[in-house]
Amino acid sequence: MKKILKYALMAVLAVAVVLPMASKVEAATVAVVPLIIDESVKDEEGMNSMLYSDAISKIVKFPEYDLVPDTDLVRQSALAQQEKLFTKEGMMAVAAATKADIVIAMSLDKFDWVENRYSRHDPITTLDFQGKIGVYNKLNGNFKFKNWTDNDSRESASISVREDWPHDEFGRFCRVTIKSMMKAATK
Repeated sequence: MKKILKYALMAVLAVAVVLPMASKVEAATVAVVPLIIDESVKDEEGMNSMLYSDAISKIVKFPEYDLVPDTDLVRQSALAQQEKLFTKEGMMAVAAATKADIVIAMSLDKFDWVENRYSRHDPITTLDFQGKIGVYNKLNGNFKFKNWTDNDSRESASISVREDWPHDEFGRFCRVTIKSMMKAATK
C-alpha cells in the first residue's frame, strides 16, 4: 500500500512540475534596429547608442522576448528600407527578412542642450532632443509610430560636475518611450 501511495504522490508532483512548463508560450522574437543617429548629431564616443542598447536590454528580457541573434541581418534589412523604415511596410519588410515577431526602430535627429545664464533666477540647462520611434508587432498586426521630443529643463546649479545629465535624461527617456511603445504594440 505504501508503494502505491509513493508512486501516486510522485505522479502528482511530476504533473505539478510539468504542467506549468507545458502551458508557457514561446518567447516572441524581437528585431532591434540599431539607433539611427542623424549626421548633425555629435556623438563621438557612441554614448547615445550605448544608452539605447541599455534601454533595450532592460525592456526586452528573455522569458518574454528573444532577440534576433543576427544583428548584421537586422542592420542590412533596415538599410534596405532607407526612408520607408518608419512606415508599416518598412517594418513589415524588416520583420519578414529577419523572421522576427516584433521590430523596434528608433532615430535620434537632434541632441542639443543649452545653458541659459540670462534667466531671471538661477541659470537653467534646457535639453532639446528629437527623433522617431516605430514598433511593429507581426503577431497582431499592430504598428505604432511616434515623432518624439524631450524638452526637459533643470537648474544648472543642481547638476553635479560628475553628472552627465543630458545623457542620463536620454537614457531614461529611451526606457520610458520604448516601454510604452512596446506595451501599445503588444495589446
